[in-house]
Amino acid sequence: MKTNNFLKKLEEEAALQAKLSTTRIFPRELDALTSFIGRNSWQFVLVLSGLTALLIELLGFLVRTGPK
Repeated sequence: MKTNNFLKKLEEEAALQAKLSTTRIFPRELDALTSFIGRNSWQFVLVLSGLTALLIELLGFLVRTGPK
């Protein structure tokens, strides 16, 4: 009985994986960008965090100085 249950779950998971591998999350036009991010993930996170910190500082500066 356990084997049948395991095989059924394995079959369901295989069907789900097959569906996920055939559907695209992003369009083909973004393949180069997603490949770059995948190959250089740490560099991408570093640049993204730097830009986010810079934006937060800039917004904080604009809020503190206020309109003139």
